[in-house]
Amino acid sequence: MATHYLGMDEEEHFEFEMFGISSRERDFRLAWSLNVTLGWELERGDDLETQQRLGNSYHTRFVYQDPEDQTTFILLANRSEEGMMLPEWSQFDYLLKVKDAPAFSGEDLCRVLRKVPMVLAAFPLSLEKLKSKYNLINA
Repeated sequence: MATHYLGMDEEEHFEFEMFGISSRERDFRLAWSLNVTLGWELERGDDLETQQRLGNSYHTRFVYQDPEDQTTFILLANRSEEGMMLPEWSQFDYLLKVKDAPAFSGEDLCRVLRKVPMVLAAFPLSLEKLKSKYNLINA
């Protein structure tokens, strides 16, 4: 029997920007701080389930869609009791996924994120060589 492969256009699935955030605060406190400082309205969504070697891990997710330009901000906990969502970026406690951002400047967003009182560090991240990037598709 012939083997068939389903093609997947990676560019279509990875049309978003990623940022790593270091913070010692719990997820809900960081979301609150981002809401207050940046004027967002992050709301708790369903946890993101990812596959690990020894089972699944569940990571908290907070979502906000800007009503003016329809940009979507998704704050994800990188760490959970079951493991890391993206082990390659273990130095970051949280990940910020930004989708559908018109005229977007990642460096500007990093500067703003660094001014949030509960954020210790914020950096733009590249998905090019990331092995576990498929964990982000459903985020």
